Amino acid sequence: MRIWTLSEEAEHLAERFRGVPNRKEFATDNSIPGGDAMVYQHITAKRPIGREAAIAYAKAFGCGLEEISPRIALEVMAAAALVGNSKVVNDVAHESTSEKSQKLSPESRALITAIIDADNNGLGAEAFKVLRQTLRLFRGDDQQRLVRGGIEDADH
Repeated sequence: MRIWTLSEEAEHLAERFRGVPNRKEFATDNSIPGGDAMVYQHITAKRPIGREAAIAYAKAFGCGLEEISPRIALEVMAAAALVGNSKVVNDVAHESTSEKSQKLSPESRALITAIIDADNNGLGAEAFKVLRQTLRLFRGDDQQRLVRGGIEDADH
């Protein structure tokens, strides 16, 4: 994974915000740390994106952390590797998501279970990237297009 410069991070984030009609409302609705003023500083490369903000952006845009900042994605991966007892982490994650999962449709829960099973059985990262892109295509809110039976960035 290539680490982007501060300017590249800002350009990529600014591109995502081109489809956002009201940046201030977006920042409030998605709990972006620092609000609209910080968003402005991030998209103009006046300040680097921090971990908390990168996570909030990834959640808000429904994308992977590496699509907001490869630098921060690597930091988070390095920190995650230091977690000693994955059972404890999984239990905490399950508790925090169980309330949300009660609101999901049975189809959504079944898909999530299938994804977890596939990951536990060693399905490769590329398959999950394709699945994520497929979901974006169905939502119709991304910059992706189908090309010759595969998925390719519209910018490339």
